[in-house]
Amino acid sequence: MALPLLSASRRWDVELLEANEPEDASEDSGPRLPWGIRKTLLQEGTSEDRPATGDEVRIHFDVRLLDGTAISSSSESGPFEFVVNQRPREIIQGLEIAVQTMTKGEVAEFTIAPRFAYDDLGSPPLVPPDATLVFEIELLELQNKLDVLGDGRAIKTVQQRGSGSTRPRRGQDVVVSLEITSRKGEVLQKTTATDHVVGEKDFGSVSEILSEVLQTMVAGERSKVLLRRFAGDRIVDSAHSGATVDLLLERVYVTSDLLPEQSGLLVKKLLSDGIEDPPRDADLVELRVDGAFEPKVLSFALGSGDVCDALDFAAAAMHVGEEAKIVCRSPLNFSDAQLGLASDSLEVTLQVKLLSVRRQSSASEDRLLLAEQCKSRAAKAFKEGRYRFALEVYRRLKAAFDGEEAAKQFCNLCELNRAACFLKIGRPHEARRACSYVLDQDPENEKARYRRASAEFQLSNYSAALHDLHALLKQQPTNSRTAKRQWCSRAVRSLTTQHSAAQRSSVAVTRGVGMKSHSSHRGEARTLADQVRKAQRTYSQEAKAAAARMLGDKSDKTATQEGDGEDDSESACVRLRALARVLLPCLPSSSRALKT
Repeated sequence: MALPLLSASRRWDVELLEANEPEDASEDSGPRLPWGIRKTLLQEGTSEDRPATGDEVRIHFDVRLLDGTAISSSSESGPFEFVVNQRPREIIQGLEIAVQTMTKGEVAEFTIAPRFAYDDLGSPPLVPPDATLVFEIELLELQNKLDVLGDGRAIKTVQQRGSGSTRPRRGQDVVVSLEITSRKGEVLQKTTATDHVVGEKDFGSVSEILSEVLQTMVAGERSKVLLRRFAGDRIVDSAHSGATVDLLLERVYVTSDLLPEQSGLLVKKLLSDGIEDPPRDADLVELRVDGAFEPKVLSFALGSGDVCDALDFAAAAMHVGEEAKIVCRSPLNFSDAQLGLASDSLEVTLQVKLLSVRRQSSASEDRLLLAEQCKSRAAKAFKEGRYRFALEVYRRLKAAFDGEEAAKQFCNLCELNRAACFLKIGRPHEARRACSYVLDQDPENEKARYRRASAEFQLSNYSAALHDLHALLKQQPTNSRTAKRQWCSRAVRSLTTQHSAAQRSSVAVTRGVGMKSHSSHRGEARTLADQVRKAQRTYSQEAKAAAARMLGDKSDKTATQEGDGEDDSESACVRLRALARVLLPCLPSSSRALKT
């Protein structure tokens, strides 16, 4: 017999309960059933897969009343097929819930209360009102199917369940293999173990559908997708109508951008996890590198600059035993003579594994000595144009000593050098922030004042740039060695009050750093002030012209040629100049005040 649905007024949804909920438990290890459905296992299944929403199942069943009266059996009409949780339902709710607790090949008996069957209406003439039913069910087959787009264009059938738990999102890196076969058996497209970014159009006209399919899969899952085309369809073209896509999601990468600015120039794709903490500056590391060359093991001190910037950054972000792919893009420096990597490449992909780390001493004296060595190497890298490498080394050094009173001057110097790197790579916002950090602690710092003015100039904040330059010119009227010595003496005296040996070492380091890096910026400040004033005048002229076009006023020359209305034109120009001064971020009086 058919298994009719409950009437609309009697229909409700009941979800399977989690294993920790205090309800009647099934005798196997499957999901717990709600009160009103009891399961007795008769024969165990041959797999661990259980039906889920959208799956197509095929069963044998016998149904009877509690008194043993037979109601129906699939032996009369053959196996019964239905789609789990399809709307509208094809079967009674209790049978649908029961099947979701079974595995392929399993045989079980279910006692189903009236509220999950035909309720108080019954199904005359065979099922009386308020009847409890007893089902004996064998799950013959299940196919994991899903209408991906919800319109029948792409029907996904799971061939092999995956082992992962995370589904990829748009923009995430994955590894896929696929084969697209036409309905005539012709192979339209085939690719194996290919890196793919979900959402990219790597697979032609069906890329959008495959992107949606991938977002329903987990790592290790293999599915077949049947493509159907409707009249006027722009998603599935005629060539792919009726085609079958065999799609394997081999891996879902956990990706991270290794550069602080998140620019995408150096991306790590995790292959396997490691142990222990990542190395620190000056630690000796062993890194195995694979690419378009024989695998090589490189040994170097982190932050030494002995390898290319990309490998140094990658090692600093890895744990011992961790394996990953790194994608390096220009203009990041990834040229390396040891590996034969050329500097004219636009992109390089390397597979790396951190084999070992030999930690350096953590004693305060040793730390400060190593820090000074790293700072010197960063200064050398800056002169060589490796600005991102120098920037990262200064960042690590500041992070290592941040909060230590004895190393405050050292941290300020690192921050100032970071500002210089930011200016070189075109990131004036960060340069301004770094200089402001230093000026908050040392308002008389000339180098911070000058570099912040340079950052403001790059940002077209002419008024702010002139303000810093004016303060600098008033603060440092002459370029004298006496001023240099006085500055260094103040730095040394501020640290000599510390009494520990580690703190005295910090004094020595800071003194050397300060004397080496300090210089007068008066001449440079004057040159920069002239550039700022020139740019300010140009901006003022452009702003006036733009305001004139917006207001529709005529120029003095045009008004003179027309003869009439000359006074009106002159008054309009007066109004225009007043409006331009309001609109401009820099007033002319600011530049006049700075002329010397």
